[in-house]
Amino acid sequence: MINDYVIYSCNECHLLFTDYDTKEESASINREWYSDAYILNYQKKAQELKKRFVQKVHELEILKRGGSLLDLGCGVGLFLESLSETARYKWKLYGLDINEKLIDKAEGRLRGKAQKLFLGKVASLNLKVETFDCITCFDVLEHDHELKLTLREIRRLLKSSGLLLIQAPNYSSVMAYLCGERWDWWAVPDHVFHFNPDSLSLVLQKEGFRVRKLYTWDPREEFISNIRGSIKSRLKSNNYIGRIVSKCSYIPLLFLWGLLNVIEKKFNIGSLIVIFAEV
Repeated sequence: MINDYVIYSCNECHLLFTDYDTKEESASINREWYSDAYILNYQKKAQELKKRFVQKVHELEILKRGGSLLDLGCGVGLFLESLSETARYKWKLYGLDINEKLIDKAEGRLRGKAQKLFLGKVASLNLKVETFDCITCFDVLEHDHELKLTLREIRRLLKSSGLLLIQAPNYSSVMAYLCGERWDWWAVPDHVFHFNPDSLSLVLQKEGFRVRKLYTWDPREEFISNIRGSIKSRLKSNNYIGRIVSKCSYIPLLFLWGLLNVIEKKFNIGSLIVIFAEV
């Protein structure tokens, strides 16, 4: 039970999913939750997020040297902008999001750098089969209550040997273990599905994808702030002690983050999963 929502587990693949009263509830959450305050906060972090996306561009271009790319859940367009600015190869860029405010912000940011930005779900676009060389999903699939349908449509839209790049939270991470039910990236009811590396790999394989590369990683500030926040929450009966313990924990958590950077890719215990999969 997380925030009064029941989390169920598939006995076969260990995929976790949030229980909803109706599909309409889960479908409406991500269209409506992204307020102006959320968008402003996202834009304030733009430079740091773009640094992370640049790294993903480099990794992507090792496996795919240009072509047509669709960014699902493109948000305010930071990944597409990063790709347009730093790519070594030629790309035709497309984006999609279900949130109209985010699409408006992306159009303003990209200013013609993308061929087209779509509003809606990928399954409702009615695009031709084998349209794209690459499809990216950064922190998107955990929101999608029609996960299998979306993956099947992604597979239909990818060309032969097309590449799918996914990033998603890892509930088997050290961060999730230390935070418990206070882990920010449970994010219920916003997050419908909850993955670990094995469950996400199995879901992809069942839908006809072959995993080319998989690793996990931890963004430093999110790792430290998430765990410090969980400490303060546990000690909320004494806010003064909670603040002191939280402040004193910064250096040990920074050391732990550095240690995890060394070992997490081997053991897949980082808080974010990154998968490159091929059709």
